[in-house]
Amino acid sequence: MIKIRMVDSTCFGNWHLHFNSQLLVILSNIASVVEYRGVQKIGEHESNIHKKKILVISRSGRWAIPFRFILSFFNEIWQLVVTPKEEILVYSFDNTVSLRALNALNKIFGKKVILFRHGSMEMLNTQPNGKGFYYWLENILARNFFLNQKLKICNTTHFFVLGDVILKNVFCLIDQDKKKHFHSIDHPYNFDKNVNDLILNEYKSLKIGTVGVLNEFKGGKSLISLSEILERKGAINIEISITGKIDFDVSIFKKSGIKLPNNSGKKMLNIDEYNNSIDELDFILFLYPHETYKYTASGAIFDAINRKKPIIAIKNDYFDYIFQKAGVFGYLVDNIEEMADLVHNISLGTEKFKKYDFERIQNSISIEEITKDFKNKLQEIGFVN
Repeated sequence: MIKIRMVDSTCFGNWHLHFNSQLLVILSNIASVVEYRGVQKIGEHESNIHKKKILVISRSGRWAIPFRFILSFFNEIWQLVVTPKEEILVYSFDNTVSLRALNALNKIFGKKVILFRHGSMEMLNTQPNGKGFYYWLENILARNFFLNQKLKICNTTHFFVLGDVILKNVFCLIDQDKKKHFHSIDHPYNFDKNVNDLILNEYKSLKIGTVGVLNEFKGGKSLISLSEILERKGAINIEISITGKIDFDVSIFKKSGIKLPNNSGKKMLNIDEYNNSIDELDFILFLYPHETYKYTASGAIFDAINRKKPIIAIKNDYFDYIFQKAGVFGYLVDNIEEMADLVHNISLGTEKFKKYDFERIQNSISIEEITKDFKNKLQEIGFVN
Protein backbone atom coordinates (compact mmCIF):
# COMPACT_ATOMS: atom_id res chain seq x y z
CA MET A 1 0.00 0.00 0.00
CA ILE A 2 1.36 3.41 -1.03
CA LYS A 3 0.94 6.23 1.51
CA ILE A 4 1.90 9.83 0.76
CA ARG A 5 1.95 12.85 3.05
CA MET A 6 1.69 16.24 1.31
CA VAL A 7 2.87 19.21 3.36
CA ASP A 8 2.33 22.88 2.58
CA SER A 9 3.24 25.00 5.56
CA THR A 10 3.32 28.31 3.66
CA CYS A 11 0.37 28.76 1.27
CA PHE A 12 -3.09 29.99 2.30
CA GLY A 13 -6.18 31.32 0.53
CA ASN A 14 -5.68 31.24 -3.24
CA TRP A 15 -1.87 31.24 -3.11
CA HIS A 16 -0.72 28.35 -5.38
CA LEU A 17 -4.22 26.94 -4.89
CA HIS A 18 -4.60 25.47 -8.37
CA PHE A 19 -1.20 23.78 -8.32
CA ASN A 20 -1.70 22.39 -4.81
CA SER A 21 -5.18 21.09 -5.52
CA GLN A 22 -4.12 19.32 -8.71
CA LEU A 23 -0.94 17.93 -7.17
CA LEU A 24 -3.14 16.48 -4.43
CA VAL A 25 -5.32 14.85 -7.11
CA ILE A 26 -2.22 13.34 -8.74
CA LEU A 27 -1.01 11.98 -5.41
CA SER A 28 -4.46 10.53 -4.65
CA ASN A 29 -4.37 8.77 -8.05
CA ILE A 30 -1.12 7.08 -7.09
CA ALA A 31 -1.47 6.40 -3.35
CA SER A 32 -3.98 4.37 -1.39
CA VAL A 33 -4.01 7.09 1.27
CA VAL A 34 -2.86 10.72 1.10
CA GLU A 35 -2.40 12.77 4.27
CA TYR A 36 -2.67 16.51 3.54
CA ARG A 37 -1.09 18.90 6.03
CA GLY A 38 -2.04 22.49 5.21
CA VAL A 39 -4.81 25.07 5.45
CA GLN A 40 -6.21 25.37 1.93
CA LYS A 41 -9.64 24.07 0.92
CA ILE A 42 -8.53 21.26 -1.36
CA GLY A 43 -9.05 17.51 -1.60
CA GLU A 44 -12.68 17.83 -0.53
CA HIS A 45 -14.04 15.22 -2.96
CA GLU A 46 -11.39 12.47 -2.89
CA SER A 47 -12.28 9.69 -0.44
CA ASN A 48 -8.66 8.60 0.11
CA ILE A 49 -7.47 12.05 1.24
CA HIS A 50 -7.24 12.74 4.97
CA LYS A 51 -6.72 16.34 6.05
CA LYS A 52 -5.19 17.88 9.14
CA LYS A 53 -4.60 21.61 9.56
CA ILE A 54 -1.27 23.03 10.61
CA LEU A 55 -0.57 26.56 11.79
CA VAL A 56 0.15 28.93 8.88
CA ILE A 57 0.47 32.69 9.26
CA SER A 58 -1.99 34.21 6.79
CA ARG A 59 -1.83 37.85 7.81
CA SER A 60 -0.18 40.54 5.73
CA GLY A 61 2.16 43.23 6.93
CA ARG A 62 5.79 44.05 7.51
CA TRP A 63 6.53 41.13 9.83
CA ALA A 64 4.20 38.55 8.27
CA ILE A 65 6.66 37.18 5.70
CA PRO A 66 9.60 36.47 8.03
CA PHE A 67 7.35 34.98 10.72
CA ARG A 68 5.49 32.92 8.11
CA PHE A 69 8.69 31.33 6.86
CA ILE A 70 10.17 30.88 10.34
CA LEU A 71 7.04 29.01 11.39
CA SER A 72 7.17 27.08 8.12
CA PHE A 73 10.74 26.07 8.95
CA PHE A 74 9.67 24.41 12.21
CA ASN A 75 6.55 22.88 10.63
CA GLU A 76 8.58 21.27 7.86
CA ILE A 77 11.22 19.93 10.26
CA TRP A 78 8.50 18.50 12.49
CA GLN A 79 6.75 16.78 9.58
CA LEU A 80 10.03 15.14 8.58
CA VAL A 81 10.47 13.85 12.13
CA VAL A 82 6.94 12.46 12.62
CA THR A 83 6.21 11.06 9.13
CA PRO A 84 6.54 7.24 9.15
CA LYS A 85 9.51 5.98 7.18
CA GLU A 86 7.36 3.91 4.80
CA GLU A 87 5.42 7.01 3.65
CA ILE A 88 6.50 9.39 0.88
CA LEU A 89 6.79 12.95 2.19
CA VAL A 90 5.99 15.60 -0.44
CA TYR A 91 6.63 19.30 0.20
CA SER A 92 4.55 21.15 -2.38
CA PHE A 93 5.99 24.65 -1.88
CA ASP A 94 9.65 25.64 -1.90
CA ASN A 95 10.53 27.18 1.45
CA THR A 96 14.26 27.63 0.86
CA VAL A 97 14.84 28.57 4.52
CA SER A 98 14.44 24.95 5.65
CA LEU A 99 16.47 23.28 2.87
CA ARG A 100 19.77 22.74 4.67
CA ALA A 101 18.15 21.52 7.87
CA LEU A 102 15.85 19.11 6.03
CA ASN A 103 18.73 17.74 4.01
CA ALA A 104 20.98 17.31 7.06
CA LEU A 105 18.28 15.65 9.17
CA ASN A 106 17.22 13.35 6.37
CA LYS A 107 20.75 12.00 6.18
CA ILE A 108 19.96 10.67 9.67
CA PHE A 109 16.33 9.64 9.16
CA GLY A 110 16.48 8.36 5.57
CA LYS A 111 12.85 9.32 4.79
CA LYS A 112 11.49 9.36 1.23
CA VAL A 113 11.35 13.11 0.57
CA ILE A 114 10.23 15.07 -2.50
CA LEU A 115 10.40 18.87 -2.68
CA PHE A 116 8.74 20.82 -5.50
CA ARG A 117 10.64 23.88 -6.68
CA HIS A 118 8.77 26.82 -8.17
CA GLY A 119 10.00 30.39 -8.65
CA SER A 120 12.90 30.08 -6.24
CA MET A 121 15.04 28.31 -8.84
CA GLU A 122 15.22 31.68 -10.65
CA MET A 123 17.40 32.81 -7.76
CA LEU A 124 20.26 30.66 -9.03
CA ASN A 125 20.62 32.99 -12.00
CA THR A 126 19.47 36.38 -10.69
CA GLN A 127 20.83 39.01 -8.35
CA PRO A 128 18.81 40.01 -5.24
CA ASN A 129 19.69 43.69 -5.35
CA GLY A 130 16.81 46.04 -4.61
CA LYS A 131 14.26 43.29 -3.85
CA GLY A 132 14.24 43.45 -0.08
CA PHE A 133 15.99 41.70 2.77
CA TYR A 134 14.01 38.48 2.70
CA TYR A 135 14.48 37.96 -1.03
CA TRP A 136 18.19 38.64 -0.55
CA LEU A 137 18.36 36.06 2.26
CA GLU A 138 16.46 33.41 0.30
CA ASN A 139 18.63 34.08 -2.75
CA ILE A 140 21.80 33.53 -0.70
CA LEU A 141 20.41 30.34 0.86
CA ALA A 142 19.36 28.92 -2.51
CA ARG A 143 22.76 29.61 -4.07
CA ASN A 144 24.65 28.22 -1.09
CA PHE A 145 22.64 25.02 -1.30
CA PHE A 146 22.27 24.22 -4.99
CA LEU A 147 25.50 25.78 -6.29
CA ASN A 148 27.71 24.54 -3.45
CA GLN A 149 29.72 21.63 -4.89
CA LYS A 150 30.84 20.57 -1.41
CA LEU A 151 27.25 20.06 -0.23
CA LYS A 152 25.88 16.57 -0.84
CA ILE A 153 22.16 15.92 -1.09
CA CYS A 154 20.72 13.07 0.98
CA ASN A 155 20.29 9.88 -1.08
CA THR A 156 16.54 9.75 -0.43
CA THR A 157 15.82 13.45 -1.06
CA HIS A 158 14.64 14.46 -4.53
CA PHE A 159 13.59 17.73 -6.17
CA PHE A 160 10.98 18.25 -8.89
CA VAL A 161 10.71 21.21 -11.27
CA LEU A 162 7.77 21.87 -13.58
CA GLY A 163 8.88 21.10 -17.13
CA ASP A 164 11.70 19.31 -18.95
CA VAL A 165 13.11 22.58 -20.29
CA ILE A 166 13.38 23.92 -16.73
CA LEU A 167 15.22 20.74 -15.73
CA LYS A 168 17.56 21.20 -18.68
CA ASN A 169 18.31 24.79 -17.66
CA VAL A 170 18.86 23.81 -14.02
CA PHE A 171 21.29 21.10 -15.15
CA CYS A 172 23.41 23.86 -16.72
CA LEU A 173 23.92 25.37 -13.25
CA ILE A 174 24.29 22.48 -10.80
CA ASP A 175 27.06 19.90 -10.44
CA GLN A 176 26.86 16.31 -11.67
CA ASP A 177 26.24 14.84 -8.21
CA LYS A 178 23.12 16.97 -7.66
CA LYS A 179 21.65 16.18 -11.10
CA LYS A 180 20.63 12.67 -10.03
CA HIS A 181 18.37 14.28 -7.39
CA PHE A 182 16.46 16.47 -9.88
CA HIS A 183 13.46 15.43 -11.97
CA SER A 184 10.54 17.11 -13.73
CA ILE A 185 6.85 16.80 -14.43
CA ASP A 186 4.67 19.31 -16.24
CA HIS A 187 2.67 21.87 -14.29
CA PRO A 188 -0.65 20.19 -13.38
CA TYR A 189 -3.85 21.97 -14.38
CA ASN A 190 -7.49 20.91 -14.25
CA PHE A 191 -8.82 21.96 -17.65
CA ASP A 192 -12.49 22.87 -17.96
CA LYS A 193 -13.85 20.67 -20.73
CA ASN A 194 -17.05 22.74 -20.99
CA VAL A 195 -15.36 25.89 -22.33
CA ASN A 196 -16.47 26.73 -25.87
CA ASP A 197 -13.76 27.15 -28.50
CA LEU A 198 -15.10 30.24 -30.26
CA ILE A 199 -13.65 33.20 -32.14
CA LEU A 200 -15.76 36.05 -30.80
CA ASN A 201 -14.62 39.13 -32.68
CA GLU A 202 -13.43 38.07 -36.13
CA TYR A 203 -15.37 40.87 -37.79
CA LYS A 204 -15.36 43.42 -34.96
CA SER A 205 -12.69 45.21 -32.97
CA LEU A 206 -9.72 43.09 -31.98
CA LYS A 207 -9.57 42.48 -28.23
CA ILE A 208 -6.17 41.66 -26.74
CA GLY A 209 -4.82 41.81 -23.19
CA THR A 210 -2.69 40.47 -20.40
CA VAL A 211 -3.95 38.09 -17.69
CA GLY A 212 -2.72 37.42 -14.17
CA VAL A 213 -0.46 39.73 -12.18
CA LEU A 214 1.08 42.53 -14.23
CA ASN A 215 4.25 44.17 -12.95
CA GLU A 216 7.56 45.38 -14.37
CA PHE A 217 8.98 41.83 -14.42
CA LYS A 218 5.97 40.60 -16.41
CA GLY A 219 6.06 43.35 -19.00
CA GLY A 220 4.30 46.42 -17.63
CA LYS A 221 6.53 48.80 -19.60
CA SER A 222 6.25 46.63 -22.72
CA LEU A 223 2.45 46.91 -22.66
CA ILE A 224 2.77 50.70 -22.72
CA SER A 225 5.25 50.44 -25.61
CA LEU A 226 2.89 48.15 -27.54
CA SER A 227 0.04 50.62 -27.10
CA GLU A 228 2.21 53.52 -28.27
CA ILE A 229 3.48 51.68 -31.37
CA LEU A 230 -0.04 50.67 -32.38
CA GLU A 231 -1.18 54.27 -31.95
CA ARG A 232 1.64 55.48 -34.22
CA LYS A 233 0.53 52.92 -36.80
CA GLY A 234 -2.95 54.40 -36.73
CA ALA A 235 -4.58 51.22 -35.43
CA ILE A 236 -8.02 52.26 -34.23
CA ASN A 237 -10.00 49.01 -33.96
CA ILE A 238 -7.89 47.38 -31.25
CA GLU A 239 -8.85 47.22 -27.57
CA ILE A 240 -6.05 46.49 -25.09
CA SER A 241 -6.95 45.39 -21.56
CA ILE A 242 -5.51 44.05 -18.34
CA THR A 243 -7.16 41.17 -16.45
CA GLY A 244 -5.74 40.69 -12.96
CA LYS A 245 -3.82 42.43 -10.22
CA ILE A 246 -1.63 45.38 -11.25
CA ASP A 247 1.63 46.07 -9.40
CA PHE A 248 2.53 49.08 -11.53
CA ASP A 249 1.63 52.75 -11.93
CA VAL A 250 -2.01 52.44 -13.00
CA SER A 251 -2.19 56.07 -14.14
CA ILE A 252 0.18 55.31 -17.04
CA PHE A 253 -2.19 52.64 -18.34
CA LYS A 254 -5.14 55.00 -18.03
CA LYS A 255 -3.34 57.67 -20.07
CA SER A 256 -2.65 55.08 -22.78
CA GLY A 257 -6.32 54.14 -23.01
CA ILE A 258 -5.74 50.61 -21.76
CA LYS A 259 -8.85 49.04 -20.24
CA LEU A 260 -8.44 48.16 -16.55
CA PRO A 261 -10.31 45.61 -14.39
CA ASN A 262 -13.38 46.80 -12.50
CA ASN A 263 -11.31 47.00 -9.31
CA SER A 264 -8.55 48.96 -11.14
CA GLY A 265 -6.16 46.10 -10.52
CA LYS A 266 -5.95 46.68 -6.76
CA LYS A 267 -6.34 42.97 -6.02
CA MET A 268 -6.87 39.62 -7.70
CA LEU A 269 -10.20 39.05 -9.43
CA ASN A 270 -12.52 36.28 -8.29
CA ILE A 271 -12.41 33.21 -10.52
CA ASP A 272 -15.69 33.91 -12.35
CA GLU A 273 -14.78 37.51 -13.19
CA TYR A 274 -11.29 36.39 -14.20
CA ASN A 275 -12.58 33.70 -16.57
CA ASN A 276 -15.30 35.93 -18.01
CA SER A 277 -12.75 38.63 -18.80
CA ILE A 278 -10.49 36.10 -20.53
CA ASP A 279 -13.43 34.80 -22.55
CA GLU A 280 -13.94 38.26 -24.03
CA LEU A 281 -10.41 38.34 -25.48
CA ASP A 282 -9.35 37.27 -28.95
CA PHE A 283 -5.69 36.88 -27.94
CA ILE A 284 -3.87 36.82 -24.62
CA LEU A 285 -0.60 38.77 -24.50
CA PHE A 286 2.53 37.60 -22.70
CA LEU A 287 5.17 40.30 -22.51
CA TYR A 288 7.77 38.66 -20.30
CA PRO A 289 11.36 39.38 -21.44
CA HIS A 290 13.31 36.67 -23.30
CA GLU A 291 15.47 35.77 -20.34
CA THR A 292 12.57 35.06 -17.97
CA TYR A 293 10.89 31.70 -17.33
CA LYS A 294 14.06 29.67 -17.72
CA TYR A 295 13.60 28.10 -14.29
CA THR A 296 9.90 28.72 -13.59
CA ALA A 297 6.66 27.49 -15.17
CA SER A 298 4.02 30.05 -16.14
CA GLY A 299 0.61 29.36 -14.63
CA ALA A 300 -1.05 32.04 -16.78
CA ILE A 301 -0.28 30.18 -20.01
CA PHE A 302 -2.39 27.30 -18.69
CA ASP A 303 -5.22 29.75 -18.08
CA ALA A 304 -5.04 30.52 -21.81
CA ILE A 305 -5.14 26.83 -22.71
CA ASN A 306 -7.99 26.28 -20.25
CA ARG A 307 -10.14 29.04 -21.75
CA LYS A 308 -9.07 28.01 -25.27
CA LYS A 309 -7.57 31.37 -26.14
CA PRO A 310 -4.61 31.76 -28.52
CA ILE A 311 -1.63 33.76 -27.32
CA ILE A 312 0.79 36.31 -28.71
CA ALA A 313 3.95 36.15 -26.64
CA ILE A 314 7.56 37.25 -26.50
CA LYS A 315 9.51 34.06 -27.14
CA ASN A 316 11.19 32.40 -24.15
CA ASP A 317 12.41 28.92 -23.23
CA TYR A 318 9.25 27.85 -21.42
CA PHE A 319 6.80 29.02 -24.09
CA ASP A 320 8.90 27.33 -26.78
CA TYR A 321 8.76 24.15 -24.72
CA ILE A 322 4.96 24.25 -24.28
CA PHE A 323 4.45 24.80 -28.02
CA GLN A 324 6.69 21.83 -28.78
CA LYS A 325 5.24 19.60 -26.06
CA ALA A 326 1.52 20.37 -26.35
CA GLY A 327 1.11 22.04 -29.75
CA VAL A 328 0.96 25.53 -31.25
CA PHE A 329 -1.84 27.84 -30.06
CA GLY A 330 -0.79 31.28 -31.20
CA TYR A 331 2.33 33.25 -32.03
CA LEU A 332 5.77 33.62 -30.48
CA VAL A 333 7.61 36.79 -31.51
CA ASP A 334 11.06 38.22 -30.84
CA ASN A 335 10.18 41.71 -29.61
CA ILE A 336 7.45 44.27 -29.03
CA GLU A 337 7.89 45.80 -32.50
CA GLU A 338 7.24 42.42 -34.12
CA MET A 339 4.24 41.90 -31.81
CA ALA A 340 2.81 45.29 -32.80
CA ASP A 341 3.19 44.48 -36.53
CA LEU A 342 1.42 41.14 -36.02
CA VAL A 343 -1.43 42.64 -33.98
CA HIS A 344 -1.91 45.38 -36.56
CA ASN A 345 -2.01 42.85 -39.41
CA ILE A 346 -4.57 40.73 -37.55
CA SER A 347 -6.73 43.81 -36.99
CA LEU A 348 -6.55 44.65 -40.71
CA GLY A 349 -7.40 41.10 -41.72
CA THR A 350 -4.12 40.51 -43.58
CA GLU A 351 -3.22 37.90 -40.94
CA LYS A 352 -6.19 35.55 -40.67
CA PHE A 353 -7.57 34.05 -37.45
CA LYS A 354 -6.50 30.43 -37.05
CA LYS A 355 -8.28 27.50 -35.46
CA TYR A 356 -6.19 25.62 -32.89
CA ASP A 357 -6.83 22.11 -31.57
CA PHE A 358 -7.14 22.99 -27.89
CA GLU A 359 -8.70 19.65 -27.02
CA ARG A 360 -5.59 17.80 -28.22
CA ILE A 361 -3.37 20.34 -26.46
CA GLN A 362 -5.23 19.85 -23.17
CA ASN A 363 -5.10 16.06 -23.49
CA SER A 364 -1.33 16.07 -24.03
CA ILE A 365 -0.75 17.73 -20.63
CA SER A 366 -3.77 16.37 -18.76
CA ILE A 367 -3.78 15.29 -15.14
CA GLU A 368 -3.94 11.67 -16.34
CA GLU A 369 -0.75 12.05 -18.42
CA ILE A 370 1.10 13.88 -15.64
CA THR A 371 0.02 11.21 -13.13
CA LYS A 372 1.57 8.49 -15.33
CA ASP A 373 4.76 10.50 -15.70
CA PHE A 374 5.04 11.22 -11.97
CA LYS A 375 4.46 7.58 -11.04
CA ASN A 376 7.17 6.54 -13.50
CA LYS A 377 9.56 9.01 -11.87
CA LEU A 378 8.70 7.62 -8.42
CA GLN A 379 9.51 4.15 -9.70
CA GLU A 380 12.81 5.34 -11.19
CA ILE A 381 13.97 6.75 -7.84
CA GLY A 382 12.78 3.66 -5.99
CA PHE A 383 9.96 5.23 -3.97
CA VAL A 384 7.25 2.92 -5.40
CA ASN A 385 7.30 -0.46 -7.13
